[in-house]
Amino acid sequence: AFADKNAANGKTVNISGITLAGADAGNYTLTSNTATAAANITPATLNVSYVGVNKVYDGATTATVNASDNRLGADVLTINRTASFNDANAASGKSVNVTGVNLAGADAGNYVVATTGIATADITARGITVAANNAAKVYGNTDPTLMFNVGGAGLAAGDTITGVITGALARAPGENVAGSPYAINQGSLASNSNYNITAFTPGPFLITPRALTIAADNKSSLVGNPLPLFTATYTGLALTDSAASLTGALAFATAATQASPPGLYAVAPSGQSSGNYVLTYVNGVLTVQSGASLIPNDVFAAINSGASQLPPPFLSGPFIGGPQALSTNLFATMQPSNVTGGAPDALVRAEDILVAPGAGEPPSNGEKPGTDGENRRLLSGAVKHLVNIINGGVKLPNPSDIIAQGSGAR
Repeated sequence: AFADKNAANGKTVNISGITLAGADAGNYTLTSNTATAAANITPATLNVSYVGVNKVYDGATTATVNASDNRLGADVLTINRTASFNDANAASGKSVNVTGVNLAGADAGNYVVATTGIATADITARGITVAANNAAKVYGNTDPTLMFNVGGAGLAAGDTITGVITGALARAPGENVAGSPYAINQGSLASNSNYNITAFTPGPFLITPRALTIAADNKSSLVGNPLPLFTATYTGLALTDSAASLTGALAFATAATQASPPGLYAVAPSGQSSGNYVLTYVNGVLTVQSGASLIPNDVFAAINSGASQLPPPFLSGPFIGGPQALSTNLFATMQPSNVTGGAPDALVRAEDILVAPGAGEPPSNGEKPGTDGENRRLLSGAVKHLVNIINGGVKLPNPSDIIAQGSGAR
């Protein structure tokens, strides 16, 4: 017998209990009933079968295999190995490569084993959930991009939303505030084959009203004339909407009447509504002025725009003191003093307010005789304002009102 079972070359074989037998056994005598010899014990071949273990897609090629073998008796062996798929993608019956096989344990030296093997296993799709985020817009605006969150098992390490999800969410049709919130549905949203969307949660899409300003247009009228037709400007209409898209009729309220004296009167619009808009009404101004004080539109526009001088032929020089010396509502008939003829005019012409550059010098360019700093009067009922003529410039020290509308006399 060998001294042990372990594989090795030149192992001692102990022989005992030697006896003789046969017809001539009596003719011999043994010198010993024991003996020794030498022999080899070669390692046994360990046949291993591998069975792959299915897994859920995790973005990695790592695999797991179970092993069974033909080891003898209660031999103690551990089969070390590494297993991997050819790629990480989900599929059925995928090949699993077993490499780096080696043995460990008390009886490892008594066996030889192949260092590679093969198995099959499935990689199943990873389950995820998708929930639409709440979304909103102001009526008339373009829809924002609809977003979502991914839940469930989530994305595997290294994967991205854009690499996994294709398509887009879609919301229920409708553009009016009254129909919102509209449902945000899954639409064409889908995952690649490594994932499976197991549940989708819709979200609400809210449309909020848009701000709309209805501003009464400024108008003018002469004392005794019928009030003008009031109009308004709409700011903020969206899509193809117009004033007719609102419900109700636009109305205007003002304290002015045909008999009202000169002055400024508020014109208040009202009467319309819309579920798609939040309406803000802005009052306009009705300017009532006497026929004698009518100032042409272009002059009025120049004054209100902060221009430094009036349009021709009224004044070529700048306003001394700039726009701050002007206001927006002055009832005035300009009555030049020391002007040839002395007759009042609807407006003082340029030549009426230009002054001679110096004493004794002849007038030029239509100048009328006068002296620097001479006073001219602006008359409007009980309101009086001084106009200083300074080298062709006009200064209004403290005007309270300037009105200009209509065609006016030039």
